[in-house]
Amino acid sequence: MEAQRHQRMMRILGEAIEREPAQRDAWLTEVCAGDNALRKEVERLLAHQKNATSFLEESPLAAAMRIEPDDETVIGRRIGPYEIVRELGRGGMG
Repeated sequence: MEAQRHQRMMRILGEAIEREPAQRDAWLTEVCAGDNALRKEVERLLAHQKNATSFLEESPLAAAMRIEPDDETVIGRRIGPYEIVRELGRGGMG
């Protein structure tokens, strides 16, 4: 697929996701302007997006809020030939 066509398809997909499902059909007819291959590809990707909405049943933030801080320190413990000497940080996006 050529780069311009792919960019167009991704733009249409992004805009379609933002629309109400009831409005998508008429909007896709207009925006795809008779390009049935483009429309079918966008519809295929929309179907995948619909399935992905239940990927995370709970937000990561809500799950993290339930986690109790671990009072047990690991400083001084050995893992193989390595010894934990200090904590570098906590939390973050790891």
